[in-house]
Amino acid sequence: MKLLADWKWYAALAVFALFTALVVWLPGPRTKPAATVMAPPSPNGATDMPSDRPDPTPDETDAMLYYTVQDNDTVASIARLFVTSEEELRWANHIPEGGEFAPGDKIRIPVQ
Repeated sequence: MKLLADWKWYAALAVFALFTALVVWLPGPRTKPAATVMAPPSPNGATDMPSDRPDPTPDETDAMLYYTVQDNDTVASIARLFVTSEEELRWANHIPEGGEFAPGDKIRIPVQ
């Protein structure tokens, strides 16, 4: 009979355990990355990129992933992270050889 009298205690304990499990297992709030405006191409069409490859088509751009550059990211480290080449990464983002991304830049990642 004592067990039935303490049912409120067990119910409260069960609710607390479920709430704690949800708080621990659910992901935290996601912050929306700041929008970064990419530099438009020059008016005469000249770029610092090699001219042997055309700009990405809209279909290619739609198929790309987007990534916000973090502190200490380099073109090489981002290319390794997404298993792509530095050349592909530079092509997709119009970055000349030797150029780097700045933290907070939103860049395109070509998928293979």
